[in-house]
Amino acid sequence: MNITHEVGRLTRDPELRHNANNTAFCNFSVAVDRPMTKDKVDYPQVFCVGKTAENCAKYLSKGSQVAVIGSFQTGHYDNSDGKRIYTSKIFASRVEFLSKSKEVNTETNVDVDKKKGWWRPPILNHFKQ
Repeated sequence: MNITHEVGRLTRDPELRHNANNTAFCNFSVAVDRPMTKDKVDYPQVFCVGKTAENCAKYLSKGSQVAVIGSFQTGHYDNSDGKRIYTSKIFASRVEFLSKSKEVNTETNVDVDKKKGWWRPPILNHFKQ
């Protein structure tokens, strides 16, 4: 079973991109303390897709604390010098925002409590005419 749970702070603002089909993709890295050690930190890259990607780009910024749940995947590519570069990423299936939001969006009716640092997505009423 390939499941990872990481809690940390963003080291940079999320980068949002869209492909030709207008699907959102988001990348960011998270500083995660190593357990049982002092002054050792890992910086895993996180990749998410769709609404998760859009919400991460909209509500997160450098320093935001998040909990990421996803699968750990590795890969490689050859750089311009012909040297093989190995990569590792967390493909997030869920990202929970643990710190204050960077934006309050009253147009979409998103609740943000700045004192407590939580947000709640809008409730969609499908029966409203």
